[in-house]
Amino acid sequence: MGMNSRFKLSLFMILIVALFVVAGCSSSVNNEGNVGDENESSGTPVQGGELTVGYYSDASSYDPLLASSGGDESLLYLIYDRLIDYGPDFEPIPGLAESWENIDSTTWVLNLQKGVTFHDGTDFDAEAVKLNIERANSDSSNKSDLNSIESVEVTDSHTVTLHLNEPNSGLLQALMTAAGMMVSPTAIEKHGDEYALHPVGTGPFKIVDRIPDQEIKFERFSDHWREDKPYLDEVTVKVMKESTMVNALKSGEVDLIAPISATNKQDLEASANIKVNASPSLNFQYIYINTALPPLDNQKVRQALQYAIDREQLVNAIQFGEGEPAFGIFPKEHPAVLAESAIKYDQEKAKKLLEESGVENLAFDMLVKPDSFDVRIAEAVQAALAEVGIEVNIKPTEVTKLVELAFSKAEYPATLARASGRPDPNALISLYYDESSFYNPGEHANSELKTLIKKASEEIDADERMKYIAESNRIAIEEDAMGIPLFFEPMIVAFNENVKGYEPHQYGKARFQFVWLDN
Repeated sequence: MGMNSRFKLSLFMILIVALFVVAGCSSSVNNEGNVGDENESSGTPVQGGELTVGYYSDASSYDPLLASSGGDESLLYLIYDRLIDYGPDFEPIPGLAESWENIDSTTWVLNLQKGVTFHDGTDFDAEAVKLNIERANSDSSNKSDLNSIESVEVTDSHTVTLHLNEPNSGLLQALMTAAGMMVSPTAIEKHGDEYALHPVGTGPFKIVDRIPDQEIKFERFSDHWREDKPYLDEVTVKVMKESTMVNALKSGEVDLIAPISATNKQDLEASANIKVNASPSLNFQYIYINTALPPLDNQKVRQALQYAIDREQLVNAIQFGEGEPAFGIFPKEHPAVLAESAIKYDQEKAKKLLEESGVENLAFDMLVKPDSFDVRIAEAVQAALAEVGIEVNIKPTEVTKLVELAFSKAEYPATLARASGRPDPNALISLYYDESSFYNPGEHANSELKTLIKKASEEIDADERMKYIAESNRIAIEEDAMGIPLFFEPMIVAFNENVKGYEPHQYGKARFQFVWLDN
């Protein structure tokens, strides 16, 4: 069965059945994993020009295996290509792997694009793929996406065979993420532990200058393997707080800003020469919990947090009705949501759980980004928890430092930040709740949850697989309260009207590497 067959799915439906087919290109999807929209079809793409982007953060690392912030991939897309790209419903489409075949439950063959080079002139071949996958599974990586790959066999110069240690029905989706981004073996050997300061991929752009947390300049890679891509000569990314971004777009200092909150959406929509794209996404505001630190090491305290927050009110007051309340890590139309959540706004139940916890004088520190939007969410949570007797000390912290303190050093009991979805829902469960995950700083372990993650990984029947994932979500949120989801938010991107070809995706990671300027 070829991948030319298209399946009509709801917005959040993920094509599990597409994992077990040989890849080809759908006629309505191009090789970049982008679907043509009205912006691009309104004219013929123009070569040249410089795009200036206002973005909320620098990448936490330019080594894709160390990148740990949800917004990193938008910047990494400029530098790196992935083995597998994704279509509108996360169906796998060709990337650096032009086709693939599932030989049996634990064997996959990837056929690689020919004639591809890295920015430093190194050939992209099977040996490069082997090195990258082995590196992804080494101690130097914080990614666990490819752990099911036991070994990589170089079959010939442009073919690799992946031998798995167990069936993994989400493997192709894993290769769509940062773990599937290919870096230059030459650059890895040359720079070693300092590779992130000298990133080299096969992507459409290469970094030519960077002032950390301020400005990053990218230059067109003239030998990029995609014909006539990229269109732009240069991309300059300026790191800005949201209020600064909005003013910079209005004044013409920048051409595109991402992401922005619903707070500024109407204002920008009313501005001349500016277009706003708001699309549903898997992104959600979330309180990450370190279950090893008091007072959130107490399960009943964590459960009380779930009931003490009025999520509907958050959506209305902070999002102006945009998005939806989050009672788990999947939105209500996602196939992994099979039953209504037991969590409801119930202050009395929250107080009862706190009484049962036996913990007195409840207070904890919570990290949050310093943007006004994020602080507003934190203050709303602070007020809600104060009503049930919990004191929250808000600690505004710049993004890269926040990631370090919350996850690398695991020094804070709570962190409020935007969480992003994953192409494979079971990978999202594993990412946040596996005991060895970077985003589970308390190393919280639950044997039942671990078993369900394993079962979902091995299950090829889509309906059965979703049952395992739904139960995993229920245990992690309703029982263990390992994190506190607040609300799902649309991905809102605004740009000057001469920016063409921007294409939204439910993944919620802005992709602007293939836009063009209509001057």
